[in-house]
Amino acid sequence: MCQTPKKFRYNLTNTAFGQRGTPDGNLTPKAHRMWEDLGRALCLMLVLEGIIPFLYPARWRQLVVSLAEVSNRQLRLVGLASMLVGVGCLYLLN
Repeated sequence: MCQTPKKFRYNLTNTAFGQRGTPDGNLTPKAHRMWEDLGRALCLMLVLEGIIPFLYPARWRQLVVSLAEVSNRQLRLVGLASMLVGVGCLYLLN
C-alpha cells in the first residue's frame, strides 16, 4: 500500500478558510471563534425562518404556492438583492 510522505500530509478537518490548526491538531482560537459564530448565525436564521410558518401557517402556504408562479429571473433578482443587503449589513456592522 502506497503512503503519502509525511511532508505532504495535511488534515483538512483542522482547517477553517485557510487557517491551519495548531500542531496538536486543534483549531486556532480565531478559527474556533469563527465556527462558533457561524453556528450561532445558522441557528438564528432557523429561528427567523420559522416565525412566519408558526404564526401564520395558512398565509405562509399561500405564499409558497404563489412563489411557484414567479419566474426564475425574478427569483434570482430577489436572491441577489437579499445577498447584497446581507453583505452590506455585515460590512456596516464590522
